[in-house]
Amino acid sequence: MSEDHVASDHRLKDRAEKPGVTCPHCWHKFAPSEALAVARTSALGPDPVVAGEPLRFLPSRFNRAGNPIDPAGAECTELACSRCRATITRSNLSAKPVFVSMVGGPQSGKSFLLSSAVRRMRQALPDMGYRFVDASPSENQRIVDLERKLFEPADPAAPIREQTDPQREVRAFQFHLKPELLHQADDFLLVLYDNPGEHFLPNHDRGTKATRHLARSKIVIFVLDPLAERGIRARCIPDHPLVKGWPASGGYSHDTPPPNLFLSEMASRAMKFKGVHSLDQIHTRLIIAITKSDLCPDLYKHIGEYPCTTPGPGGRMAGSRIQSVSRDVAAFMDDTAREFASTVRAIDPQAIYMPVSVLRPNPAASQAAGERFECTAMDVQPKWAEAPFLYAALSVVHHQTGGR
Repeated sequence: MSEDHVASDHRLKDRAEKPGVTCPHCWHKFAPSEALAVARTSALGPDPVVAGEPLRFLPSRFNRAGNPIDPAGAECTELACSRCRATITRSNLSAKPVFVSMVGGPQSGKSFLLSSAVRRMRQALPDMGYRFVDASPSENQRIVDLERKLFEPADPAAPIREQTDPQREVRAFQFHLKPELLHQADDFLLVLYDNPGEHFLPNHDRGTKATRHLARSKIVIFVLDPLAERGIRARCIPDHPLVKGWPASGGYSHDTPPPNLFLSEMASRAMKFKGVHSLDQIHTRLIIAITKSDLCPDLYKHIGEYPCTTPGPGGRMAGSRIQSVSRDVAAFMDDTAREFASTVRAIDPQAIYMPVSVLRPNPAASQAAGERFECTAMDVQPKWAEAPFLYAALSVVHHQTGGR
C-alpha cells in the first residue's frame, strides 16, 4: 500500500501498542498467561468483584484443546481481563489493537452510519487483501441486527428507526483484521468505541467516565450532522421534512449545543485523560464524517458517482480522490461553518473531511422533524459510509507494518 492510498502520519507510528494483551475496556496491559477464565459451573458462585457475573479465576488446568478447566471440572471458553474482569475475546490475546473512537451529538446518524460502514467493509476488505470478521459476535450483535434491517429486511417497505438510548453504556465493537497478502504480518483488532451523543455534553457525569477511551484512540471519527450547523443547513434541500423542522438556531435539537461545542468537549476530555495541557499535545488524528450528505447537494456531488475504493480484486482506497475531496469540503466548511472548522484546525491541522451518506437523495420515507428519523430498506444506498473507518483502520495498519 503506497503513501497515495493512506496518508502518512508519524503520530500513528509513534503510538504503536507494545506487545502483550491490552484490555479494550480498562486498557490494562498484561501477559496472555495472566488472563482470567470465566467459570462455567454456577455452583461456584458469582464473581466477588463483578456483581451478577460468573466467577473469574486464574486457571491452572487445561484440556487437550487448551481451554481452561474450572474448579468443578467444567471446560471454560470465555476469558476476562486480569484487572477489571470484563470479558475479552481470544483475539485480544494475540492481535494488535487499533483503537478508534466515534464521537457525535444525539441523533447525528451514528448508528445507521456504523452499520452501513461495517456492511461495506465486509464487502470491500477481502478484495483489498484483508480478512475482516467479528471478533466479539455478542458485543457486535447490535450492529449485526441493524445491518439485517437495512440490507436483508423481511419486509423492505417496513419502517426502520434509528434507536438511541441516552442511558446506555459505551460499546466497544471489535473486528479481527488480518492482512493476507503480507508474509508474517501481524493480526490486528479494530476496536470501535461508540457512546450515546449525550455522553459528550459538558458536565455529563456518566459521560466523563464512559469516554476515557479518548486517551487510547489513535484516531477519532467525529460524526457531524449537517443539519446541526445553520450555515450548512441553508445549503440543504429546503423542502425535505428533516430540514424544514430543524431548530433555526442550530444544534442537534432545541436543548443541545451546536457541534463545535461537542468537539471542544471531546478535545478537553482527551487533554484531561492524557494528562497534557495543550491541544497540540493530544496527538490524535481527526476524521470528520459529515453524515446525511444526501441532504446537501454541495456535499453529495463529491461522493454520488465516485467510490472511495477501487472495485474488484486488488482494490485499494482512492487516496488521491479522498485528499482532493477533503480539501474541497474544508473550504466549504470555512464558508458555512467557520467556527466548527476553526475548532477542527485547532485540534488537528491535518484533519480529513469526508462526506458520507446512508440513504439515497429524496428517500421515499423520512420522519417529520421533531421525531426520530425513520426510513425503509428501499431507501438505503450507502455512499462513502465505509470511508472514514477504512481510512482509520488502514492508516494504523499501514504504519505498524512499516508501510508494506
